[in-house]
Amino acid sequence: MNIKINSISTTDNAKGNKNMIEIKMLIKNKDSGEVSIGAGDFKIKAGKKTYEVYPQGNNFGDVIKEGKELTGSAFFELPKSVEKGQLVYEINQKEAASWDITVPEAE
Repeated sequence: MNIKINSISTTDNAKGNKNMIEIKMLIKNKDSGEVSIGAGDFKIKAGKKTYEVYPQGNNFGDVIKEGKELTGSAFFELPKSVEKGQLVYEINQKEAASWDITVPEAE
């Protein structure tokens, strides 16, 4: 499987001292057979904290057939103080891949 971050955007639509982060991704299934993947398989680690996907967001999730691809977004509600972090993809609660990310200014 190949996962690529297409873009990261920030809005200040979240409540209080938080921002809503949207991470748009492209996932290609290069495995033999179907692969199930969703935004809930991703977390953001920043400092000593780990942030789960925002459950009310329009998050992606699907089964990708062999040789096919999926584009979708994962939404996270982060404190405005978070400027950098690590997007982590987990399979069976074990880290399978990670990307260093910079959180852009809110639009």
